[in-house]
Amino acid sequence: MGNICCANGITLSPESKHHSKSAMVLGHSRMTLNRNLNSFDSVYHLDKNKLGYGSYGDVKLCTDKQLMTCKAVKIINKDYLRTSNIESSWFYSKIDILNRLDHPLIVRFHEFFEECDFFYLLMDYHQEGDLLKHLKSNFPLKEDNICSIIHQLLIATAYMHNKKIAHRDLKLENILITTSSGISIKVIDFDTAAYFEGSVLSGKYGTYHYMAPETMNSYYNEKCDVWSLGVIMYIILTGRTNLPGMSDTQSPSNAHRLKLDFTQSLWQRVSAPAKNLLKKLLEKEPIKRVTAIQALDHLWFKQLSYANYDITFSVLDRIFKFNNKPLIRAAKKIILHLKASKDELTSTEKAFLFLDKDYDGEIYRDDILNFYLLRHTNEEAEEYTTEIMRKFCDFADVVVSYSAFVEVATDEMALADTQNLRYLYDLLRSEEVFRNSDLKNKEERKLGKEVLNVNKLSNVFSKAINIDRDAVQIWADYLQTQKCESLDFEEFSAIVAEGISN
Repeated sequence: MGNICCANGITLSPESKHHSKSAMVLGHSRMTLNRNLNSFDSVYHLDKNKLGYGSYGDVKLCTDKQLMTCKAVKIINKDYLRTSNIESSWFYSKIDILNRLDHPLIVRFHEFFEECDFFYLLMDYHQEGDLLKHLKSNFPLKEDNICSIIHQLLIATAYMHNKKIAHRDLKLENILITTSSGISIKVIDFDTAAYFEGSVLSGKYGTYHYMAPETMNSYYNEKCDVWSLGVIMYIILTGRTNLPGMSDTQSPSNAHRLKLDFTQSLWQRVSAPAKNLLKKLLEKEPIKRVTAIQALDHLWFKQLSYANYDITFSVLDRIFKFNNKPLIRAAKKIILHLKASKDELTSTEKAFLFLDKDYDGEIYRDDILNFYLLRHTNEEAEEYTTEIMRKFCDFADVVVSYSAFVEVATDEMALADTQNLRYLYDLLRSEEVFRNSDLKNKEERKLGKEVLNVNKLSNVFSKAINIDRDAVQIWADYLQTQKCESLDFEEFSAIVAEGISN
């Protein structure tokens, strides 16, 4: 029987809220995952050490030379694709899938490069690593932590399935984890993901001992992901990588031999609801297996709450007070794409998950209304809800995406925070738009005083395409109206603070 200290999966090579659909999905800060036409090496410094590997390439750490921020990059060798009879168009089909994902439990992607020999895909870097690494260091986990992990994975999976996307390689290594303020996860690696709208899935994709038995047949559906979550849950609960009753190879074809014997001593510390859910996830017949959305209604999860009323009310209160003028919205876009506060985003993520009761990754007017009805009269709840929705759009049938929610919910006070201002100011100065000739006078030139050339602001982000250029242009235009050609940090801070407060 395997154990958690030697979980080595075999990755198979691939073959060559139900609401009205008329509602408009709003995603103010959602940036399309675009190709950066610069060379990768001109924008990023690549660390030699691997963070991990995906189905099609290695993942490494890299540093943005301009922003001095760290990201993870998946490097895909085109030679590998060619030898596996995979067209380069495969990569762009995955970009199309990634562009449809916008959720707090799915890693954020930024941009990609295509060069002669490689594709480079940039995403957020999470320092703590994946769930396998966490489990090796912390097994056994408390059951309430396991419950939280599985619940979040089911939320992410239900969201993907609602978008008609099957992941097809859910495993411990494809789940990033953070534990700084409670356990939270991010799903990664969509190399084997596929659309299934209007058709069944086919092909043997994924990592062997996580694959559902039906994937060995010609056709299957998105419930293959639910089986994979069952395998993950079994490993986390028991520390064993091999499902009982199956052969050492753990071939999905042997799933009919699976037998969960809860009378064994290792199950004594596991609650009855947890064991009941595990059986439902590892149901051998897909037609009898629960869907992700059905599993989320399980008794085991009733103990969970990612945000209480006070946290969610605080976030909605920021939205209620949100100043919707273009200058402030532009400032929020820039700060969010540069150096967003982790604590700020964490509270916003929790509120979003708390409001998204049907797990479709979008907030509707009824979600806000039902929240306020918990402690307010009908009249008050309607008034507050109308004002909240007005902050996003004037249309009554607006649907709020995760990115839009984060953008509007960001605390305006953070925009004038000295650290954020310093970071932005240094960023603007980093593009060699500062010349000695820009200094105000000879005395400043002698002192080497730092200044910002206002007239060249709109050209600063020529390489950082994941920064909202319209937002930068709004601030460039505003600073130019202040009739000053160059600004030191104190002057820059004062003008930004005044622009935000007015």
